[in-house]
Amino acid sequence: MKNKKRTYTIVGILLAIIALGIGYAAVTTLLEIDGTATALQSDGVKLEFTGTPTNSGTQSGNAITSTSGLSGDLTLYAKWSGGSNLATDFILALTEGASSSSTDIITATSNNNTCTNTFAYDGTTHNNLRYVGLTPCNYVKFNCDSNKNCEIWRIIGVMYGVDSAPVLKLIKNDLVGQSAWNSTSNNTWINSTLYNTLNTTYLQSLNANVVNDFILSVPWFNGGVNINANTPTTYTAETSSQSSSAYIGLQSFTDFAYATSATSTSTRNTCLNTRISGYGSASGCAANNYLFKTNQYELTIDKYYSGTTNAIYITNIGNAQRVTVTSPNYYYRPVVYLKSNVKINTSEGDGSSGSPYELIAGN
Repeated sequence: MKNKKRTYTIVGILLAIIALGIGYAAVTTLLEIDGTATALQSDGVKLEFTGTPTNSGTQSGNAITSTSGLSGDLTLYAKWSGGSNLATDFILALTEGASSSSTDIITATSNNNTCTNTFAYDGTTHNNLRYVGLTPCNYVKFNCDSNKNCEIWRIIGVMYGVDSAPVLKLIKNDLVGQSAWNSTSNNTWINSTLYNTLNTTYLQSLNANVVNDFILSVPWFNGGVNINANTPTTYTAETSSQSSSAYIGLQSFTDFAYATSATSTSTRNTCLNTRISGYGSASGCAANNYLFKTNQYELTIDKYYSGTTNAIYITNIGNAQRVTVTSPNYYYRPVVYLKSNVKINTSEGDGSSGSPYELIAGN
């Protein structure tokens, strides 16, 4: 669902609720979520009324604080407050109250109010929720070994149209190397050298649990891009075709472009409506974008729309340009989609660079 508020109906019994006046469920609650029965166990869900119970029970404001006299169906929503929660639900809940039909910048504090997040819906056919700005709280530990030594990645956003459920898209924070897009004059992604490197050598270098528990093998959007188009038109072109399934890809140019906050919602819209070959030259577009690597040339997954020998890269000032796929020494970063059942341990970290979120494998 694209709406962060889901329909929760009690179909079993609230076994207990900590009576602290704050209404946090700390034990098993049998609920029906969007029509599917499930049990939430000790995951810090705050249940609040949006309807009226058959018997009112005890409540403080809208929060349930006692099950005494509580029966019948309730329409509820959950506000994540701590513990291990589905990563997509947790991030969507941070934007609670914001309209998904608007592309305005959304500002929200983290669950413990220590880090300020900035988001925006992209307004595309998929209407992905993306982190935007220079310093959003989207740092996450990933590819951790048994001693909890981890790499630092960034959450691009909550993405739709990739899998049957919304999923998180991650990009490694640091550049990992330099390469040509391909060793032969062919801009078909699945036939490229970089595709092969990422999905063999690099994939095999990840810790064993990462592939099994965390990342999806899915088709990747790779339609041809015209650098004289603006960002929304480019997204339509990118998503017009897909490759066969793979675990690892690269960011698209629109992943990069939509990540700007510019200096305001108004100037951000100017950035997105600028032709992508001039995106970085427009005021504030690259300078307020956490994905921008200053003075580096970074490859994207996109191919050029005309011919078979060019791909798209991000220039050292943040513009989109085409490059012959056999040109060497361009930087790249791996990108993955997470499985929809991956959780965020919200008791650890706030998404800042000094305190990244911790990911937990789903059940």
